[in-house]
Amino acid sequence: MSSTSVYYFVPEDGDDEAHPNFFSLSKPAAKVRAADVRAAFPLPGAYHLRFKKAFKNTYVWLDVVDDGQIVPRFEGQIFAKISRLSAQHGAAGAAGQMGSGGSPVTDALAANDADWIDTHAHEWCAVIVTGAQASVTEWRDQK
Repeated sequence: MSSTSVYYFVPEDGDDEAHPNFFSLSKPAAKVRAADVRAAFPLPGAYHLRFKKAFKNTYVWLDVVDDGQIVPRFEGQIFAKISRLSAQHGAAGAAGQMGSGGSPVTDALAANDADWIDTHAHEWCAVIVTGAQASVTEWRDQK
């Protein structure tokens, strides 16, 4: 069976995209689902997954909340920007916890978590794919 490296960085931990961490999965890259990444992710806590995806002559970060979704590859590699939502492992009811399928933005808005919104709103970039069309929506801090 082939092995796939998942390269990742956690901005909240001071990780740098240019010097990623990685872990391996015993599965071909073309068959890796978000659930596989969540199950093998080596750090405890609640996280939101984004995967690097080609878009025109550049790239975007695709937010993946459906565990059944095959994760995109960028130049043949799986590259993830994993945002820390909570350092506590297994916290009951933690917004956006690994495997919850919730959106951290909508969870933060629903919880009226102004601190989280102020800290992370400028980082959000979501790609919405509908059929063969893709559009990019950027979330920017309006302060």
